Amino acid sequence: MTPAILDTATGPGWELRLGNSLLDAWPECDHVITDPPFCEHVHSNHRTSKVNSGRSNVKIDFPPFDAFDRAMTAIKTAQAVRRWVLLFTDAETAHEWNEALKFAKVIPGKKGRLEALRPVRTGTWHKPGCCPQLSGDRPGQATESIVIGHPPGRMTWNGGGLPAFWAYPAMDGTKRIHQTQKPIPLLERLLEQFTDPGDLILDPFAGSASSGVAAIRTGRRWLGWELDPEMFEKAR
Repeated sequence: MTPAILDTATGPGWELRLGNSLLDAWPECDHVITDPPFCEHVHSNHRTSKVNSGRSNVKIDFPPFDAFDRAMTAIKTAQAVRRWVLLFTDAETAHEWNEALKFAKVIPGKKGRLEALRPVRTGTWHKPGCCPQLSGDRPGQATESIVIGHPPGRMTWNGGGLPAFWAYPAMDGTKRIHQTQKPIPLLERLLEQFTDPGDLILDPFAGSASSGVAAIRTGRRWLGWELDPEMFEKAR
């Protein structure tokens, strides 16, 4: 059997693991903030650019998620997280992530009952200047959803009464090394609003580790996993 973790890289306040996060043990953490693979429909129909190849209009080159992957991610998240859960997702399956969070009944509640993570809000990341619909026969996709969840109990966040809406261009001037890389300014803003300095952030699908860069810059601790060895080296 292939071990869950094949290699690790560490630095002050951060650790990156090469391997399958769904097979590894997650430590207790303050928050899970991650960008898991999208559904098969999106992977089959979405077109993007191939990093460093000069090619555009190509398919996403890593496997999609299915219902089992979402359920496993939700269960492991519920076992580990103390506060906020933020999951980037396509709009088509945001409701399925919400159902997966409610399914993950592993948190002891009142009178010993198991209580689920609760969906709190479905936020929107608007991408100004996003790629147009290349076929020209339908509107382009200008947003991604962010499913926001929390364990039972009191919630606190640093955003006051602001809406769950964030507008940041997909390209932030950082060298792009992953097809679905999130902009660091967006991730920094999410960390500032949902987390506090010194908090431990888990990202089980780290990709280029942009969330780790944002965590370091904002004074948070970070643990991430990446399955692809080549991407692991780039992220490191």
